[in-house]
Amino acid sequence: MNLFSLFCKLGVLVRHRISLFNNATSIVSCLQILGQSLDATVMKTGLESVKAALRSYFDSVAEDLEKTQENLKLGQFTHSREQPRGVTQIINYTTFALLPVLSSLFEHIAQNMFGEDLMEEVQVSCYRILNSLYFLGTNESIYVERQRPALGKCLAAFSAAFPVAFLEPHLNNFNSFSIYNNKGSKDRT
Repeated sequence: MNLFSLFCKLGVLVRHRISLFNNATSIVSCLQILGQSLDATVMKTGLESVKAALRSYFDSVAEDLEKTQENLKLGQFTHSREQPRGVTQIINYTTFALLPVLSSLFEHIAQNMFGEDLMEEVQVSCYRILNSLYFLGTNESIYVERQRPALGKCLAAFSAAFPVAFLEPHLNNFNSFSIYNNKGSKDRT
């Protein structure tokens, strides 16, 4: 559990302060190694602290990808140095940290086949992540052109990690907005 906690805490630190690290490559490598070391049994234990950390991490990832998507829609990614500071930080974080760490984590989840076990906790966040990866990967901006290989790798790893979650209706019980979940459709009417 300590390894899982370290991964989540370090992920939050990098998310908020990537500029503090002189060499982003080494901190990203550290996160990738930690992510590859996570044990499925820790995630399956059912401890509320692990579930909360997992939900928080995936929610943050989804939020960051949505911010990247929103900035792209607003046309804020340019080649000029006059970009707002927050936009530059999002670009750096998404490019140098988020996509490589996510790809590595999804590959690990796929290799150990515990994606289905995680769905109860992260399914809604995964829908958001998938939506953002699709939007970013199909966008025609200059920013995306340079990031397309990293986006494709992340999307491929994602689909390997969670292939069943989006295809089998019985797994959508955890998503109140799913069209397959009768409870969710009643709530919207």
